[in-house]
Amino acid sequence: MQTTSPQYLVTAELALPDFAAEERFVLMERQFIARQLQQDAKTPTWQRVAQLGPSRKAWREYDEALHHYGKELQKHRQEVADGLVPIKLAVRNTVADWGIHIKITVENGRILPTKKPPKRPERIDASKPTMWTWLFTSKGFWRSGVHVSSHEMTAKFTRLGDHDGAYVSNDPIYVDYNADTKLKYAITSRRLHQGETGVVLADLGDA
Repeated sequence: MQTTSPQYLVTAELALPDFAAEERFVLMERQFIARQLQQDAKTPTWQRVAQLGPSRKAWREYDEALHHYGKELQKHRQEVADGLVPIKLAVRNTVADWGIHIKITVENGRILPTKKPPKRPERIDASKPTMWTWLFTSKGFWRSGVHVSSHEMTAKFTRLGDHDGAYVSNDPIYVDYNADTKLKYAITSRRLHQGETGVVLADLGDA
């Protein structure tokens, strides 16, 4: 019985942060911290201890982290204005497949392997996901072997279902991009014995 071989599509998506929303978040959080510290100053020490909430020191450290995050956002906004392009690479297929190896290459451009987006500090009073939550949402998909160099990115997927897709990496990669830059892909898998190569479809606006 002849089986249908999978066909793949690889796309590059612009992965810009919502700068306005993140800067608004920083402002509102720092205003909240100021009110919290004001309220704590009027609360007896024994009562603050009894409430088992974050300490004044913890609130101040969170405020410092937010201040640093705001500075990093400003720097990142300028880097993007100067031509640095953050992208996320998505792989999609037509039929279920396993043991998927992906390689992305950059021509007439380069990847900045160590560049990372600014990371929003975690709220000190936020709940954290449990191991059980993580286990029950993985759905059998695993990504491994993610490696990024100045002209190449590789990764492995355990599986993709019918008409399924996944990002090559959860984090964006930063590409020094120009009008002549091309992204290409090569994919091998258990059902794609001869492999597949092609050009990454990039919708990066005016990048």
